[in-house]
Amino acid sequence: MVSPKQLEEDIKNMNYDQINKMIDNSTNQVDTNFWITIRDRALQLRQRQIINRKDFIR
Repeated sequence: MVSPKQLEEDIKNMNYDQINKMIDNSTNQVDTNFWITIRDRALQLRQRQIINRKDFIR
């Protein structure tokens, strides 16, 4: 079983263009919503990584 921390790392490291292709190729609304959620979570994790950089924090 994959740990939540590992899952977040995997999502954060996913290729953004590949996620968008998966959204475009989705055959139903459930799949589309799933990939949109994954894309949004990947963006959140990347933003958190940027915000937590030492040079960003004062």
